[in-house]
Amino acid sequence: MSQPVLRAEPNGVFYAHWNDGRSRRHSFRTKDASTARDRFAHWLLADMKAIPAETRTAGQCWEAYAAQHLDHVASPATLISAWAALRVTFADMVASKIGQREIDLYVNRRKRAPATLRREISTLLTLLRFNGIEPPKKLRLPARSTPRDRWLTDEEIHLMREAAIALYGANGKNVTFFEIALATGARRSAICDLTWPQVDFAAGIIHFDLPGRRSTKKRRVSVPMSKGLYLHLQTVAVDKSLRVAVAGAETSKAPVVGNFAAWHAIKRIARKAGLTGVSPHVLRHTAATHMARRGVPLFIIAKILGNSVAVVERTYAKYLVGDLRDAVEKIGA
Repeated sequence: MSQPVLRAEPNGVFYAHWNDGRSRRHSFRTKDASTARDRFAHWLLADMKAIPAETRTAGQCWEAYAAQHLDHVASPATLISAWAALRVTFADMVASKIGQREIDLYVNRRKRAPATLRREISTLLTLLRFNGIEPPKKLRLPARSTPRDRWLTDEEIHLMREAAIALYGANGKNVTFFEIALATGARRSAICDLTWPQVDFAAGIIHFDLPGRRSTKKRRVSVPMSKGLYLHLQTVAVDKSLRVAVAGAETSKAPVVGNFAAWHAIKRIARKAGLTGVSPHVLRHTAATHMARRGVPLFIIAKILGNSVAVVERTYAKYLVGDLRDAVEKIGA
């Protein structure tokens, strides 16, 4: 049986289409896309409940996961992309029968970078667990990617700041993005979603978590503003006639930066500065690296980044060697 897909007919009504030896379709009796998606999800779930977990195919596991949980993950597009690669091999395979041999065959046939393969296989295992199917113990997954180690030195930060101001003006949104990313280590999406009511000038804190935002593994936290960032945002707020934001009064939910092509803007600034290998993520990595190199404890770095201590330790522990210096001095004493 092929995977059911939701599609609008020429008359505008939405149908589910699939093939089980002959073409089939099921009408949802609506021309509204949002309503059709809801009805499609409930239709899939009702069908899934009739299929025992141990006999479900990986494709049916995906259908159940997509209908129930895909809207609650941080990056649905990443999972959809992973499944697009997985479905060719696993869609019609009974999920409970998937083991090391099937994964090894997929890895050998796919021929992609280990990090890509690990992400795809992890997605497959997530689908299985969501459907109550526990994968075999001690599965060997492709290797983790080596953490990227590009970060900006103090001199490079100065060059980037000068280039950004030359290109966009001292209070341009690209400059503001650069300053927030560097001073807080926040992710691109969190900065682009930021509104002025989340900037608490009275307390000197930025609250990156949006009220009502669904909780995901990519946590958004509250981070104190450095003196430099505080002054920059205060200047920008006044420049935009948002003095009420500085005074702490109610203000509109105007974006601080807004959703724009941050990746391209940072690349352009880097080219102007004569630098290579710089992206929005490099700014986050730079913030964390400078904190670690200057002795900030890993658990504090983790709280600022919104990561687990284990993730931060894996990437930044190598910079915290202050407590080792006395020990190595004693080696030849």
